Amino acid sequence: MAGMRAVLPVVMVVLLGGSAGAARRPYLNLYDAGMVPEGDVEIESWLDFISNRSGYASDEWRWWIGPRWSPAEGLEVASLLVLTQPLTSPSAGGSTTQLWADLVEARWRMLQMGSATVIAHLDLRIALANDLPHQLAPAIEVAHRLGPIDLAAQFGYAVGFEGPGAGYQWIVWRAGAAVDVIKGAISPPLQLGVEGFGEWVLDGRNELTDATASTANVGPTLSVARGRLWLTIGSLVGLTDASPALFTRAIIGVAL
Repeated sequence: MAGMRAVLPVVMVVLLGGSAGAARRPYLNLYDAGMVPEGDVEIESWLDFISNRSGYASDEWRWWIGPRWSPAEGLEVASLLVLTQPLTSPSAGGSTTQLWADLVEARWRMLQMGSATVIAHLDLRIALANDLPHQLAPAIEVAHRLGPIDLAAQFGYAVGFEGPGAGYQWIVWRAGAAVDVIKGAISPPLQLGVEGFGEWVLDGRNELTDATASTANVGPTLSVARGRLWLTIGSLVGLTDASPALFTRAIIGVAL
């Protein structure tokens, strides 16, 4: 890990001099209208820290990494491997890092009307850990650009199947707004935003705290981009008792 931290600044310096082409987004969980250009590939890495209230699931790190590719204009697919490490006390036996799941995403731009875009989004989570069910989650995204302001919303459904805890059902919602702090010729180098997301539990338990009640989370985001590299970070505070006390994510995207 120390070696990776030493190499990362060098890689960033090289990438910052590249031409624009990354499909950055200013949100942690939500997508806007941006997509990887047709035929291009981007490598994304997400790092999450989920801090839960006492009495719920253990605090947890999650690391996601994989390619995002556009095989055709208006179509984007991604495959992200996920590793997790719960943070448990030594008296509970400690914790181990495990290969948790593979998330396969597909996004299709259904409709473009001026600065408004409608996108169909489908997630398939393939469980790799033996204590996790598979998950299917279709959704519809709506994004709209108003001058320097980016608006986006997503509404969908998630169901867990074939595995421990299978049978849960949620309505999933995400919404956000971001403003260009610095104007760029192709994309703004700096954006500030606010984002919210939640899981309305219809059956079973939510994913972040393992409670039977619904979650809602909101907080600020910051996104920077230059050349082939973009970075988005943010921390969202839980608004309900069944929500994480704090959900923090950092996303790095690199266009190849």
